Amino acid sequence: MKRVVPLAGADRANDRWAMRVFAVAMLGVLGLAWWLVRANRPHGEQVVLRLDRSGALVSDDEQLARDLSGDVVVDQDVAATAFCVNGPYWMSDVTLDLEVVVATSSRLYRVAELVASGRWPRALATRVETDLLAAAPSVSVEDVDDVVIREFGRQRVEAYLADAAVAPSRDVADNFVVYAVSTTVWDQSIYVIDRRHIDRGAVERFAGEDPFGGRPYEVRVSGQSARFAVDRQTCA
Repeated sequence: MKRVVPLAGADRANDRWAMRVFAVAMLGVLGLAWWLVRANRPHGEQVVLRLDRSGALVSDDEQLARDLSGDVVVDQDVAATAFCVNGPYWMSDVTLDLEVVVATSSRLYRVAELVASGRWPRALATRVETDLLAAAPSVSVEDVDDVVIREFGRQRVEAYLADAAVAPSRDVADNFVVYAVSTTVWDQSIYVIDRRHIDRGAVERFAGEDPFGGRPYEVRVSGQSARFAVDRQTCA
């Protein structure tokens, strides 16, 4: 019986096909990893959470300021972080302007700790907190949309609400800042920022490009009459 000897050309074709399959598989793995990172931290490592809602310009929205008020102490440095983090988003047209309102709500800072630590998933916190903002000042499982209750389970949502009701760490503002900003003239976003993971490169680019000649801006803090004056050089 004759022995069949495979052709060298066929081997090379098979090798090329295997390499293509491997390359496609690797691209799929890398794409999945990229998507998971994006889903885990929108806009990079610095954003713990982003809540979107309809509303007037944040500089004019007195109800928003009341809803974001609490007893977290915000100083000049924390206010400057909010302004500087928002700067690159404004430059890339993600946000409408440089006007930010810094929150002092202990609840939102507690949520920052819970999500950043991995204790509660970002998806659950985003859905629940968005509903609670619409129902403020009420905070109850009854304020959470039925779709969210069905998706995550009532007991789990109630457990999350109980955990979020606990006071945050006394030094929570050392690690996080929460601020509201307009994204259009009728839409707002509340950003929960991890100060330990600020995108310094983006902030420094914002600081270095000042078409307004270094004029100061005022950062409003919810629940406080005082405002902090900041400028782009603060971000350098």
